[in-house]
Amino acid sequence: MAASKGARKEKAEYQRLKKLFEGCDPGKLELVDNLLKQTAEIYVECCTLKEATEKAGGRIIFTERGFQRVPKSVAELDKLRKRYSDNIYRLCNILDRSVVEEIEDDLNEFY
Repeated sequence: MAASKGARKEKAEYQRLKKLFEGCDPGKLELVDNLLKQTAEIYVECCTLKEATEKAGGRIIFTERGFQRVPKSVAELDKLRKRYSDNIYRLCNILDRSVVEEIEDDLNEFY
């Protein structure tokens, strides 16, 4: 049952991302189809790890000697989030150059 829920979530995310490319050239859509599927899969993995991290009690674990450590699920979640954002950036780059320039302009305000 959990696998089917994840599959539904992945399909919904894939359809949402694919919808962004509706007006594009069919060749371009065929080119990015695997990247869209990979990005949807990463999204579902992020959601699953986020839920597991919240159930485990947060981002920091205190040991018996008072030290702090980060659970493995949190470190993995951070890696997946980076991969997801990298894929989204690539898709934006393929989709429209002006969208990427607007994002970069907004980011430059913080640096």
